Amino acid sequence: MVATIETLLASARLWRGVNRPRLASGNAATSDGVRVVPSGRAGLDALLPGGGWPACGLIELLLTQYGIGELQIVMPLLRDPGSDAAAAASGEMRWIAWLAPPFLPYAPALRAAGLALERQLIVRASQAVEVWWAMEQVLRSGTCRAVLGWAGEARGHVLRRLKLAAEQGGAVGLLFRPAHYRSQASPANVRVALHGVGTDLEVEVFKAQGG
Repeated sequence: MVATIETLLASARLWRGVNRPRLASGNAATSDGVRVVPSGRAGLDALLPGGGWPACGLIELLLTQYGIGELQIVMPLLRDPGSDAAAAASGEMRWIAWLAPPFLPYAPALRAAGLALERQLIVRASQAVEVWWAMEQVLRSGTCRAVLGWAGEARGHVLRRLKLAAEQGGAVGLLFRPAHYRSQASPANVRVALHGVGTDLEVEVFKAQGG
């Protein structure tokens, strides 16, 4: 049977290229031109394409439990002002959205980390399907530069839609999911497994697109 274009594009085994703006000289980027933000941890940056987290696209973090320090490794990405350079000039900084977080973000800690509290949006959701729907809409809107979502099961086409929405909105989506979803195929740019070891956090990068 001859495969149609729609069938090929729906396949999780096919990477889709997208047009991206040329980066200013001196900015670090992955092999496909995505600007990156260093995590601040040399060992982790050495494993990430371009030397840091992609500032646009989809990042999946798989955990055995929440609250083991997972936000610390992505905090530089959340406070990164680079993606809002044009917005800052016009005085319209973009938002950071938190969708169904397992714990209420602690305002003093966010402020101490360099995040503007007036640009944090917290969304409650009771079902995973609500998280996926809201995450896709917010990523595509272009009003947020980072969207964090906590949920469990998601079919492959849902994850592909999230990645495409992030690319269209020029944002980064951060998915926090239980570790047992590691075996599920995912189109995410980067997938990492996080394990709490005493008071330390062990990070395993087991997928990195372009690296």
